[in-house]
Amino acid sequence: MALPSATISFPSTSLSTFHTHLKASTRILALLGAGLSSSNASTSHGSSSDQPQLAAPRSFAGDPVAAWRFYQEKRRQALDAQPNAAHIALAELAKRKGNELMVLTTNIDGLNQRAGHPTNESELLELHGSLFDLKCSNQKRTYTEKRNLNPNIIPPSAPSTAVLLPKCPHCSNYLRPDVVSNLLRLDFVSFTGKLSAFVTQAADTWISAGPIDLVLVIGTTAQVWPAAGYVDAAIEQGARVAMVNVDRGDLVPESGELGLTRRDWFFVGEPGEVVGGMLEPVLEMETEVSNETAIAWKDRAPLNSVSYRIR
Repeated sequence: MALPSATISFPSTSLSTFHTHLKASTRILALLGAGLSSSNASTSHGSSSDQPQLAAPRSFAGDPVAAWRFYQEKRRQALDAQPNAAHIALAELAKRKGNELMVLTTNIDGLNQRAGHPTNESELLELHGSLFDLKCSNQKRTYTEKRNLNPNIIPPSAPSTAVLLPKCPHCSNYLRPDVVSNLLRLDFVSFTGKLSAFVTQAADTWISAGPIDLVLVIGTTAQVWPAAGYVDAAIEQGARVAMVNVDRGDLVPESGELGLTRRDWFFVGEPGEVVGGMLEPVLEMETEVSNETAIAWKDRAPLNSVSYRIR
């Protein structure tokens, strides 16, 4: 038996009403997920079935070479990928909004920075870490090496016995990518990975600083904690939500799940094809195929497919 229509509240698909609210919004929170980079042949945390085992600290300690071979392939995939139009549009929004925009990304591929996103760590938080930040595998140490872009930590033909892995300069333990492992979905209402204390404090401080007008949920359905909790906190402040994803998923509000209502929006499609048009009124941007405005991050992977020219 079908439920009465009055019990189901579907989000709007009206771009014009979204634009009206976007232009009136002061403080904006953006949560970015794997779908943002899905068209870039890039990598997102948890995209491989063998990743949780290799990423776990215990597994790394047992076979650091195997773990590094896995991570090196992920790093190469990320370095070979290019930011898409959504990355670029979000970078431009960040430049214009400054500290009135907080971007939380669960991606570990560094594509936001390569698109020209300001690297202020208090306004772009990598919730699950980065493939290109290395930390000491001794959990009692705090040493971190930022933005190591070497694509060949392990030479492709090197036998395991000849591999020289990077080591912590303070204790000589191996370095490993600073990424969070063992993430659980909302269904389990749990989280066994440990986010950076700096990241959680910065996110909490920004969210509690004042009312949030709008939440952009892009390339995810916000079902992984604690990222989903930040969206919930913004909604409790009265924020309206605009979600962009290739799949509508389950959008009917239920106890304990993120539910969109008639006051929110959902736009179906690849973020790389949708987000630019969503943000156009505040950025006054137009797309064009060009090499002139290409942006390279550390002289790697320049953009050559699509860019935005700001009027």
